[in-house]
Amino acid sequence: MSKLSVRIRNKAEQFYEWILPREVELSDFLVQVLALVYNGMHVEWKSVKFHFGLPWFMHYATNEASTQPGTYDGHSIHVYYRKSMWSPYSIRGLSTIVHECFHVMQYRQVLDGWGVGYFRFFLILYFSGYASLGRSRKHLIELPAYSEEDKFRECLEKALAEIGITDPEESFYDRQDEVLAHFKGKCPDISPHAYKIKFWKLMYALTPGAFKFHSYYFGRILLFPWMIIWNLIALAATILFAILKPILESILLIGYLIMLTAAGACALVGL
Repeated sequence: MSKLSVRIRNKAEQFYEWILPREVELSDFLVQVLALVYNGMHVEWKSVKFHFGLPWFMHYATNEASTQPGTYDGHSIHVYYRKSMWSPYSIRGLSTIVHECFHVMQYRQVLDGWGVGYFRFFLILYFSGYASLGRSRKHLIELPAYSEEDKFRECLEKALAEIGITDPEESFYDRQDEVLAHFKGKCPDISPHAYKIKFWKLMYALTPGAFKFHSYYFGRILLFPWMIIWNLIALAATILFAILKPILESILLIGYLIMLTAAGACALVGL
């Protein structure tokens, strides 16, 4: 049986990775895929951080992945993947990466992604839509991301079939350049150049009841007071989360330090 100090230290390291999932570096192949899909969208993929595991507050969520701002700065974007879903050389895994990176692009389109921790204006829109529509294809922020994911999957499947790859995970490693070349030739128009977040129109569209009005201008006038109230609630939720997350995370990290201290104390007494 291993020493108690070693067991405690191992538990502490697992606990730390649960709080702050470890970062993974994208391969050159994935970076090139994203550069092809989001060509001209002015996103530097090397500056986006990808993590193996969902963040601690999403432990019981059903998400395959989630794109979120950095907690302790005003600009970085982090993409988290459920450990069981991280398969960057499968069609499904690549499609999920493309979907989440669409959200990265969306963050960058609202004040270039700037804010304070989790207080980003893009999150106000997202929380507003999540509260009224849930996390589904009906969500007006999720809808274009799903569309891009579906378009990418269809193009990739055609490109792979053209060169006879039936098991991407087994073949990508040896034929990456060939895959990229055929993908580029098969899907020249895959980049979402036309997509642009119109903040105020989207704010109105995500307000519950807006869909009942066929006229945007007429509905905006009638719904204006409710739209302001609804989005002030979303703003308050964003600010609250931006304040609470680092506080709760600090408490958890203190727990991690206590576990490390206990492991050190056990090691000193030979346990």
